[in-house]
Amino acid sequence: MLLSSVESGIGVLATVITVILMARVLVTRSPRIDKRNPLVRFVIAVADPILKPFQRLMPPVGGISLAPLAAILAIYLAAATLIQLLALGFANPLYTVVKVLDLFIQNVLLIVLIVLTGRLLIVAAKVNPWSPLGMVSRELAAPFLRPVRHLAPPRTSANVLLIGAFVFYAVLVSAAVVIFNWALSLSALHP
Repeated sequence: MLLSSVESGIGVLATVITVILMARVLVTRSPRIDKRNPLVRFVIAVADPILKPFQRLMPPVGGISLAPLAAILAIYLAAATLIQLLALGFANPLYTVVKVLDLFIQNVLLIVLIVLTGRLLIVAAKVNPWSPLGMVSRELAAPFLRPVRHLAPPRTSANVLLIGAFVFYAVLVSAAVVIFNWALSLSALHP
């Protein structure tokens, strides 16, 4: 009972922080909002310390800051990991570490697949590559295309490279699932 309440509390906290971050984005984008309003000052005071590290790591692309999106993803990943830790308990630390690592790697790879899927859809829709949407999707996908670029022959088209990267990361997700399921099935790891 207490565990489910704590897990619910973590989920609610992650949701509240997400709403505050989205409110901060609206405050930034809307010039008519009075920045002296106490509620607006509260939103800025709570959101800015969370966003600053992400803003340092991710400069704006095409005039659009991706820091709030990265912060929201990180918050949900941290919340899911913490809930998983609490649900597993600490009876078998090795099992818990492997399970949390499994959750983390699968979530990161899922985010990579979502980014590449978005880029594939934008390319398929023939969105202007110099539009903000085209530039953001290209910048987001670029780090995930680099490892595949080294495997592809020279002069491979960008579209083939993008599809190859998607297949590469999909295989990585499948391999991670198989490896972690095998590791968790070992008798020494069972709680």
